[in-house]
Amino acid sequence: MIAGRVSTLASPACRFVALGIATGVGAAMVWRFGWSPLLPAYLALAALSGIVVVTDATEHRIPTKVVLPAYPIGVALLALACAIDGSWLSLARAAFAGGAVALCYLALALAFPGSVGLGDVRLGGLLGGYLGFLGWMIVTSGVLFGWLLGACFVLICYRVPRRQIRLPLGPFLLAGAFVAIVASR
Repeated sequence: MIAGRVSTLASPACRFVALGIATGVGAAMVWRFGWSPLLPAYLALAALSGIVVVTDATEHRIPTKVVLPAYPIGVALLALACAIDGSWLSLARAAFAGGAVALCYLALALAFPGSVGLGDVRLGGLLGGYLGFLGWMIVTSGVLFGWLLGACFVLICYRVPRRQIRLPLGPFLLAGAFVAIVASR
């Protein structure tokens, strides 16, 4: 139970979809990074993707209990990769990029209440850190591609213009980030 209601992931079908998403993204990360020191960090991100996508798509919320613990796990795994490879500048860039993306999303959440939630802000910061580890161009392309995917979804699925479209942003942010990560090869 989450806050007095049954969680979406209590359904066997939703668990199956979440596992399928995480497995597919994990396979893409193995293809992208091979057996490198970065693979565990990006597999950790892939593991949370299924839960976030299914929960946001069905409940329009991003689970804080999944995203917040991912921050220290990601930092530890990326720091371990830096210790092995000696690329400490990448870790500093990741921290700065994560903070910058989170601040931009927070500004959007404050400027347009109800459109971007705090879950999106937390997820954006996490994704910004992972994207930033790979480079500034990857941050830019990952963030913009996620928003572009969301906009295309709205244009395709909602042909009649509406003022209030409840779009779960998390799946599109994740998709944009993963496409940018895989394409950065």
